[in-house]
Amino acid sequence: MPSNKNIEQVNDLLARLEDAQGAVLLDYKGLEHKQLEELRNKLEESGSKLRVTKNTLLSIAISRKYKAIDNSLLADHYRNPTATVFLGDNYVTDLKTIMEFVKANELPTVKGGVINDVYYDEAQIVALSKLPTYDELISMLIGQIQAPLRGLITVLQGPSRQLVNVINQVSIKGGE
Repeated sequence: MPSNKNIEQVNDLLARLEDAQGAVLLDYKGLEHKQLEELRNKLEESGSKLRVTKNTLLSIAISRKYKAIDNSLLADHYRNPTATVFLGDNYVTDLKTIMEFVKANELPTVKGGVINDVYYDEAQIVALSKLPTYDELISMLIGQIQAPLRGLITVLQGPSRQLVNVINQVSIKGGE
């Protein structure tokens, strides 16, 4: 029979999963506490949370939250120490933060995760981290919208610019 403490922890994990866009599982074995806190602080800046969880409780919470996902896909992820990143609204930024930290420290190892009710393995999470963030996409969209307007303004300014050049040349020659 599960203890009240374990039931509360599973309920807490379920609540965190409900509030998050998804969860990424990290193997933090070999990572120092200081490094783990550094990663936690970086992730909290962007609105996500990193929590070290018991594998059995995490597996129960994930299986309850994501019923459509085959649990055998995640079974291997519950073998080593696991830190769970509960992703915020802008999860691509969170994934970039994780991958930058991994690149700088060579740890932790990404096990896999679930984002918007879809399972992603390590390679897919790495690929998602390379996507542009929401802010970068907005900037690109604005640039695409402005490009034709800039071209139109340049074309419309052409005749007036030529007229100014002609008047300037006449004034220079007229002054001689």
